[in-house]
Amino acid sequence: MTTIGKNECPLQSILQILTGPWTTTILWQLKCNGSLRFGELKRNITGISSKVLTQRLRFLESERVIYRKSSGIKVLKVSYGLTHRGEELGLVCKSLNELAISWNSETETVEPNYQSLNLLGDLEIGTPSNPFDTEIMSDIELNSQISETFNND
Repeated sequence: MTTIGKNECPLQSILQILTGPWTTTILWQLKCNGSLRFGELKRNITGISSKVLTQRLRFLESERVIYRKSSGIKVLKVSYGLTHRGEELGLVCKSLNELAISWNSETETVEPNYQSLNLLGDLEIGTPSNPFDTEIMSDIELNSQISETFNND
């Protein structure tokens, strides 16, 4: 189980759980579908390997976020579901999902307004603002003309 040191932020322990590979996807599947068997989880999560899914399920079980339930006598049936902690994280994931949908719809419809950010201040590109800049611009143009002359010969 993840432990918290004296000077750590309490949020850090939860973030360590959530930021693991595929963790949010696994939690989301269990939140939306209820308990699932290993094969069902694997089919629902495109791109995850059996090895990684096994590792993540074991980790989440050790953190008491999910439970593992075995049943059957001749054929062992194992399913995974959310514990109380997992349900609480599911609520957090639901809120994050709503935020992600909101942010994604904003970025699709709104172009950034760079002028409102005034990143360049009042600079006019191509127009030197003082005599020293004018001298530098003249030197650059002269060097460019000299380069062209040598390249053409």
